[in-house]
Amino acid sequence: MQLRHIALASLTLAAVAITNVALACDAMGSHTHMGMLMSIDPAHKTFTINDAQSGQPITFSAEAAIIDGLQGYTGSVMVNYTQAQEGFTAVGVTF
Repeated sequence: MQLRHIALASLTLAAVAITNVALACDAMGSHTHMGMLMSIDPAHKTFTINDAQSGQPITFSAEAAIIDGLQGYTGSVMVNYTQAQEGFTAVGVTF
């Protein structure tokens, strides 16, 4: 019986954690994405994250200062961006 309660509590906590991650970008507000840094391409001044909400990769262009700041970093980032026809441009990155 106690094992059943532990299993139920574990499943409940997992469901809450998944919901919080799934809503991460919406909760941050407009023009903000959050996710794991996947790659940096200094030659093209771009970087890609795995978006926490959609689970899909998103590529941002950025100034050299942002790209340089991301060099050597691995982990989660929050990206503030502008959007135009040519794509997303990062205007700020927090990690």
